[in-house]
Amino acid sequence: MGIKWLEMTIALEYDVTTFSLPIEDGTIVGHAYKPKNNDITNKTIIISHGFAETSAMFDHYARRFASTGYYTVTFDFRGGSLEGKSTGLKSTEMSIFTEIADLKTVINFVQKQESSSRSNLYLMGDSQGGLVSAIVGDNFTKQLGGLILLYPALVIPDDARKRYHSLAEIPDTVDLGIPIGKVYYEKLLDYEVFDHVGHFGKSVLILHGDQDEVVPLSYSKRVAKVYSHAKLIVMKDAKHGFNEIESRIAGDYILEFLNKDEILN
Repeated sequence: MGIKWLEMTIALEYDVTTFSLPIEDGTIVGHAYKPKNNDITNKTIIISHGFAETSAMFDHYARRFASTGYYTVTFDFRGGSLEGKSTGLKSTEMSIFTEIADLKTVINFVQKQESSSRSNLYLMGDSQGGLVSAIVGDNFTKQLGGLILLYPALVIPDDARKRYHSLAEIPDTVDLGIPIGKVYYEKLLDYEVFDHVGHFGKSVLILHGDQDEVVPLSYSKRVAKVYSHAKLIVMKDAKHGFNEIESRIAGDYILEFLNKDEILN
């Protein structure tokens, strides 16, 4: 089955196209933000949303990047929220591992698009989407140009072990704002996150608030030291999830990062 293009709207400086991408028994729905008149940089960005979020929450980033010349793609993880457009999984069937599969599928799709830069592809993600992007980044170093991680939820496996000490303790469903299933936690009990992140050998930008009570800043400090070329920006007084002003500041840092061609030292 091929890609089904659903809708196009014209903006002043870029086109926004909605796509439906087949995967297993469902579809991944997303948006491609393409600078008009082929006035495009040599970098492409894929943005992954966090737990119980949707791609709509990152529309402002995508529009800003596209208006600056960066081909940008957002999408909804299957089962990643109750409002997401992608199909095939319920929230009780979602895990970071299904999201890893989703992101890999989107990468393969983007690499086939004429508008994208196959050799200079950047992954960006916040919270759980940041964790997923970091894990995928370790497996796609040759295909990627860099990583942009907003308060990445590297704490998720440790949090799972604090909640449950054995598979038998995990209930069939848990309410974390959205219902999640046992599958979310099962593989996390023996999953050592730092065995699966930190090996990406190209540039990494990490932004994390110093008042984050969901994901301790210490996780980003640790992974920043593990990466060979990483820069950690500590956002003063920012909590988990940046507000409007903090998002604008984060966008400034991200564009500065993208505009540089050299690997961070």
